[in-house]
Amino acid sequence: MEIKIIIDDRIIDLVRVIFRKRIIAVFSCVCIIGVGVGVLAITVTKPHTFTPGNVIFSDDVNENFDTIYTAVNAIKEPPIGSIIAWHKSMAGTPAIPSGWVECNGQVVSDADSPYNGTAVPALNNDAGSGQGGRFLRGNSASGIMQSDDFKSHTHQIRDESDPSGGGALEEGSWSGAWLNGLVSETGGPETRPANMSVVWIIRVK
Repeated sequence: MEIKIIIDDRIIDLVRVIFRKRIIAVFSCVCIIGVGVGVLAITVTKPHTFTPGNVIFSDDVNENFDTIYTAVNAIKEPPIGSIIAWHKSMAGTPAIPSGWVECNGQVVSDADSPYNGTAVPALNNDAGSGQGGRFLRGNSASGIMQSDDFKSHTHQIRDESDPSGGGALEEGSWSGAWLNGLVSETGGPETRPANMSVVWIIRVK
């Protein structure tokens, strides 16, 4: 049996408002989940558009709402254990979402979390403390910590006076005495690329 409904302009406007609010809800979910884990794009196309004076079929209304339900159900949350960058100090940033904690080395105390009683990694040490915040690096296993390091390399030293009396020569070509000395120090307290600080947070439940 097919049901036909004839509705006036006020009901049409109400349906439009409901549909619009549900689209906003979908968009809000996408924005929340997409933060720090990349942009999650979703397009919801309304199958049927209703105008005043038209006959509306219940199947068409249901199809419109089924389209929304399908889109919402397709949105997935980041898995437990996900670590994302959070702009904590930006004006207007809301409180940390439920189920997430800052990666400050604290022990999780939450019976609903699989990490209950486990310490989360300490990734947010203050820059300049000598143990500044950590970058994340891909590997075949997670949780492996490395100290800072500098790849082994050499510097060429040129001296304009050869102690052996042979004149101005490059290091390594003297047959007599060798030059001993230090290359002048330059740079700051750490090796780093241009960056902006973030607060790493981890999903614990």
